[in-house]
Amino acid sequence: MIRPIAWFAVLLGSLITSAGLLRAQSAPPTDSAQVSYAVLPAVFYLPETGFGGGGVLGRYAPGVDGSSAVSSTVMAALVTTKRQVILQASADWFLPEGRRFFGKVKAERFPNTFFGIGPLAPIELAEDYGKATLIVEGSYLWPLTQHFRLGPSASAQVERIYEWD
Repeated sequence: MIRPIAWFAVLLGSLITSAGLLRAQSAPPTDSAQVSYAVLPAVFYLPETGFGGGGVLGRYAPGVDGSSAVSSTVMAALVTTKRQVILQASADWFLPEGRRFFGKVKAERFPNTFFGIGPLAPIELAEDYGKATLIVEGSYLWPLTQHFRLGPSASAQVERIYEWD
C-alpha cells in the first residue's frame, strides 16, 4: 500500500533535484555572503510525548533575477522517548523568469494507546496501536501577472494503522 507513495516520493525528490540543477545552471552565481543558514535545536517535554529532541536546519538564499524573494530549503527531525518520530523536508524556491517551485515530504510515526470510550472503560482492555503517515506535495508555478502564478500541483497522503508491543 505504501509502495506507490514511495515511488511518488522518489519522483518528487527527483523533481526537486532537477529543479535545483536547473536553477543552478540558469541563475547567475549567488554571492555566498548572501546565503544564510539556520540551525535550531529543540528539547522538550509533554505528558503525551515524554521527553523529545531534534532540530531544524534551514538554508536561505536570495531570489534570482534581482527579486527580493528569498528561496529556502528546510529539513527537520523530532524524536520522543515514546518512540514518536517526525521527519520533514521542504523547499520553496524562486526560479528565473518568475517561476516558483515548492514541495514537501513528511513522514510521521505515532505509537499510542487506546483506553476505550468513556470514563468507565477498564484499563485492562487498553490496546497499543500506532499510526504511520507519509505526505508528499509539490507545485511548479509560472507567472501569469506580477502577483498571480499558475501551474500543476500534486499531493498524496498515505496513513497506516498498526499494532505494536
